Amino acid sequence: MARILFCWEVGEGFGHLLPYKPLFKALRDRGHELLFLLKDLTNAEKVFSGLDVAYTQCPKRNMQGGRLSTPRSYRDVLINQGFLEAEPLLARVKGWLTLFEMWQPDLIILNHCPTGLLAARLYPARRMHLGCGFFVPPRRDPWPQYFAGRMAAPDRQVAAESLTLLAAINRVLKELGGEKLTELGQFFEGIETCFTTFKELDHYPNREPVEYLGSMPPGLGGKEAVWPEGPGRKVFAYLKPNGRIEELLHALRELALPTLVVGPDLPEPLVRRFASSRLGFSRGMLNLSQVGQECDLAITNGNQSTVTNLLLAGKPLLSFAIHVENFLVGDAVKRLGAGLLVKATGSEPVAPVLHELLAGEKFFENAARFAECHRGYNPAKTVARVVERIEGPAAASAAAAGLTARRP
Repeated sequence: MARILFCWEVGEGFGHLLPYKPLFKALRDRGHELLFLLKDLTNAEKVFSGLDVAYTQCPKRNMQGGRLSTPRSYRDVLINQGFLEAEPLLARVKGWLTLFEMWQPDLIILNHCPTGLLAARLYPARRMHLGCGFFVPPRRDPWPQYFAGRMAAPDRQVAAESLTLLAAINRVLKELGGEKLTELGQFFEGIETCFTTFKELDHYPNREPVEYLGSMPPGLGGKEAVWPEGPGRKVFAYLKPNGRIEELLHALRELALPTLVVGPDLPEPLVRRFASSRLGFSRGMLNLSQVGQECDLAITNGNQSTVTNLLLAGKPLLSFAIHVENFLVGDAVKRLGAGLLVKATGSEPVAPVLHELLAGEKFFENAARFAECHRGYNPAKTVARVVERIEGPAAASAAAAGLTARRP
């Protein structure tokens, strides 16, 4: 059986781990050894409880200074991860390689992990992307920009930054005996891809043809949802703290609809101030399958797994996007006509958008159409297909080519 190393370096929250717990369990049941290099260990035990796995912290950048608040392409994601600075980048890559050598994986699976991917180019094991489309841009140079118009980076800036990034990456590769890149678009060459999303929700709507395997199951367990009493459509919200959370909660309270907010990290004084007979709060995670069946409308920060599973239940969404990744998910939902989008960092008033969504039957119809289009979808089959990819012909080919790491 294989020794499989999962790597996560960039991003926040459960979304990079929890949706894949059924996959982790399936792989363990089949006898594979699972190892994890994680950006954040805070919730590791909540995710891995009951699984016989090993995990530790991954090498990560000291994020003080130089961070772009709104990346405009994957080029900016690399800049935010310190890829402009060759020496610190080299140190982190060496750190990744040290851990690879210690654990000697047969397969390296990467989820939003650019420095780990750069290190994996230098290590003799299969490497695979697992997750949504945001982590792997289309295979072209330059990479597409996330925004048009004034928010887009000028072509001259794109060219200059791309050359600087390429020079830093190639210095690391040269220092460690790797093959240099001739353009930045080659960064993802040689990595297998498992896109666990749907084409309609890809962050890059004009990607080259790829296979979409569908979403993972909507989490395991969760408490039963108990809705506040009252007439009208039931509203579900899953929210993280942000600069405009009070504005959104005020708009929800004014609607006076039976509303249930999941907010594990919302400050307790804020919860006490807005809680009412119509506006309830839950600290713990709820059973998302039940919520999807019972709610009429959902509000999220644009986290892909939650959005996907609510759309599969036919529910329209308001995306209250915090990060650019969330914004792109919300924009995909908006293109479907199944919801609307507000930036949590912007200035557009929330209440009118919420009223527009509730009054627009077209949003409910388009969300139901998405659900009907994927009515036969079974997330357990996605788990089985990913397992098949992991164990499939590529594994045998890698072993035959001598790519499987040798262990004592």
